[in-house]
Parts: sequence; structure tokens; C-alpha cells
Amino acid sequence: MTVLKYLVYTSQATFEPNDEDLQNILTSSRRNNAEADITGILLFRGNRFIQFLEGSPERIDALMTVLNDDPRHRDVRVLIEESAAHRRFTDWRMGYRKLGAGRPYGGAGIRDSFSDLTQETDYSILSRAATEFSLWFKVKEGAGI
Repeated sequence: MTVLKYLVYTSQATFEPNDEDLQNILTSSRRNNAEADITGILLFRGNRFIQFLEGSPERIDALMTVLNDDPRHRDVRVLIEESAAHRRFTDWRMGYRKLGAGRPYGGAGIRDSFSDLTQETDYSILSRAATEFSLWFKVKEGAGI
């Protein structure tokens, strides 16, 4: 059994990317990830990225070195980094969703998972939010939404 690394990070764009900029990032990510056998998803909202990555530990570490030096974003913060026995995103070299602005929630106890991933430090909250986004993404993609 091959041991994989599962890593989730967030960062802030250093510019205001338009749809063409985001498409260029996505195109190069898909090409590079296919060559490195890395799968995952990229989420973007406001001026923040959240990226889920999985692959060999060496290739994920090499990619993170490149990402840390990329001038298109700053404040790269690794949220989750753990070993995995299987891939969560087997079909996506880089799935992508540009998310709308967060909706204000009035009910007590209702959370915004994107905000949790970009603002929280508690591992249990980060892990829960990452799991929720993974499931949400799979449902959206499976339904063609």
C-alpha cells in the first residue's frame, strides 16, 4: 500500500484575480498535477484560496515549496497535513469552484465552512470543515451543478 500525503492550505491572493487569471492558474495546476500524480480541489472566494492536495509526500512537499515562493499569493498557511491510505479526489487533477460571497447566517450554531478554514486554528474545526467541503464538492460535481 502506498502512503499518501493529504494537505489542505489557505492563502491570500496578492492581486484581484479575474476569471481569466483563475482559469490560467487552474490550467497550469491541472497539467502540473497530472505529471506529479497529485489530485485535489481548489476553492476561491473573495481574495482567499483553499486548496486540498493529495499525492506522494515527496511531491506534495515539492509543490508546497513552489507555492510558498509563488508571488501570486501570500500568507500560505497549512491547515491539515496527514498521511492517507486512499485518495479523496481520485477523479480530479484539480477540481475547482469559485464560491460566491459567504451568506450571513442568523441561526446560532450555524457555521460557514470556508470561513472556518481560513480563520480557525482549532484542528477539530478545521478537520470538520475540510470534510464538509470534500463531501459538498463531490455532490456538486456528481450532480453537474
